[in-house]
Amino acid sequence: MFVLANAALITLATQITSLYFHDTSVTLEAIVARSNRVLKVGGREVAQTSFDLKANLTNLFDWNCKQVFLFVEASYQTKESGRSRVMVYDAILTSKENAIIRAESIFSEYDIEDFDAQLRGSNVTLKIGWDVMPYIGLMGKASHLGVSRESTHFLLPKKYG
Repeated sequence: MFVLANAALITLATQITSLYFHDTSVTLEAIVARSNRVLKVGGREVAQTSFDLKANLTNLFDWNCKQVFLFVEASYQTKESGRSRVMVYDAILTSKENAIIRAESIFSEYDIEDFDAQLRGSNVTLKIGWDVMPYIGLMGKASHLGVSRESTHFLLPKKYG
């Protein structure tokens, strides 16, 4: 019983130090998007995009960070569907060394799709987000999740290409 109580106390102490005594600011230098084309596939529209990403997520890594799940989210609005959010890219960062990102012409891993065929000419906003996965403690807590305040906007082409 004594060992279990001490283990619980140590776990609690690690969570407190990770949450309250660690700077988790992220530097997003640039996210530049390019809309490559919109295709008609069946009754839906599919947009394929690419972007440049320059970001520094090293502050997210501390002694209790196992890895960081990084994602790029695209949001857009259509008359029929309203506001939609789609993850277009993701990566798992396992160290401070690969948490400094300087990448150009990243093609989206996941296409933006609209089943009402209203993507053409839509305004799309890209943001980055992250989820810190700790060695010890709960995953998915609000303190581990983040979304950049900075974003970039671009228009999808009005014609199929």
